Amino acid sequence: MNGNNNRIEYYFLDGEYTLNTKFYSQLNTQIKAFYPEENDYDLYSFYIYKKTPVLNADSNLQKEDFDGRNKDLIAFIRLNQNKNDIFYILKEGHVIYDGRKKEEISFDFNE
Repeated sequence: MNGNNNRIEYYFLDGEYTLNTKFYSQLNTQIKAFYPEENDYDLYSFYIYKKTPVLNADSNLQKEDFDGRNKDLIAFIRLNQNKNDIFYILKEGHVIYDGRKKEEISFDFNE
């Protein structure tokens, strides 16, 4: 892996949701619809944010515009060599669930 062949996509979740295993499973199913069947990226990352007036699909945001906005981050998912190796659910910038291991965890998320 050369580290230069990466892709990042940003998605925005609108409306109310409850952080529980049913939501985690639904989110996992929905985001898999966006996974490419095959890709040539070393790392392919998906950031899912709560839709806000600043963070939304209509904004013309750049990668650096997301810095410091972890409190609005709901999930971080990463494919490494086309295999899912990270699926974290977050609350207020804190990782609370590992969707791959299907277990609660606890640590601060640093982008």
